[in-house]
Amino acid sequence: MDRRRFVKLAGTASVATAAGLAGCSDDGGTSENNSDDDTEGTPTPDGTPEGTPDDGQDEQDGQNSQGGDPTPGERARYDSWILQDAYGSGPIDFAVSLDIAALSAVGEAEEDTDPPDDALAVTPLSFFGLGSNLATGVLGIPRSGSDQDTDQPTEYLHVASNSVIMEGNYDADATATAIEDQGATESEQYGDFTFYTIDGQNGTSVIGITSDTVIVAGASGESSPTEQARLLADANNAEATTYSAGVGEFDELMTALPDRTIMGVSYDPEGNVLEGTGGGQSELEFIEETELGPNVLGYATSATLESSGIATSSVALRYESADDVDDRSTIESALGAEADVQTIAIDGPLVVVEGEFATPASN
Repeated sequence: MDRRRFVKLAGTASVATAAGLAGCSDDGGTSENNSDDDTEGTPTPDGTPEGTPDDGQDEQDGQNSQGGDPTPGERARYDSWILQDAYGSGPIDFAVSLDIAALSAVGEAEEDTDPPDDALAVTPLSFFGLGSNLATGVLGIPRSGSDQDTDQPTEYLHVASNSVIMEGNYDADATATAIEDQGATESEQYGDFTFYTIDGQNGTSVIGITSDTVIVAGASGESSPTEQARLLADANNAEATTYSAGVGEFDELMTALPDRTIMGVSYDPEGNVLEGTGGGQSELEFIEETELGPNVLGYATSATLESSGIATSSVALRYESADDVDDRSTIESALGAEADVQTIAIDGPLVVVEGEFATPASN
């Protein structure tokens, strides 16, 4: 997972939108979170495969560690923003989706607690760390335990396709005025979006604004910021092809897990996704540092966050083939060994591990 790319992206987004999104709600307050329809505003493009893994237990597997199967997944809400034209046939270093409305409701922890040294808990915290800097610096949303005002219009924040996408309820005129005050200039109208260009220390970026979506795009590969912003605008109208539509293995990860507060995915079609050290100087064990085998194409995570940390976490692993799947004892020790309840489901090359932490991990 290349965290340096995220740091650059965070800087671009902060310059472009810090003033424009904090408090610029169309109704003057925090927009409501419709928990019955988490995908509103991010329709899945036509042709995207649908379906979920079966009950997660195949003939080779036997019983889960503690009995029962993980809840079958639904299509991840950020799937429609992970676009084929943004990545081509290359890897996805990371994509993140945060339920900002849910995070805003998380109360202050009574005391600091250390996270368990368990990659099942640390993995979503890693993705949360990538997205929470944007949620704090760009949107004005406090981290858990902060006394900062939580009124803001953003419901979901996504980092995908080398861009930042925010969904909520915006006063487009107020947002435009705020970013213009920071030096942005209107550049074009593209569909429902008004594009603004701004120059910052990390180069030129384009901000696209509607009443329910704000996108922040920089140059990506051979694509200019404007081309990247147009691609995202097309995705918002279900007119762009998702990465999952053309890569069946990745599509399995997009439907493997429940839709929760923190979502994240990393994928490499060459099977190098677990290479690296993950946490750098951290004493915690990241998934890259476990004993899991090298033939993992990608992994996704889904977790709920409480005031003192991770309460429930799932990780889905997509191996190159069923023959490459690690043995159960290796999986048990790598993911969820410190959980109070651990479940493991193996369905061919897809493994889903879920854990419940009675003493949640600190963020």
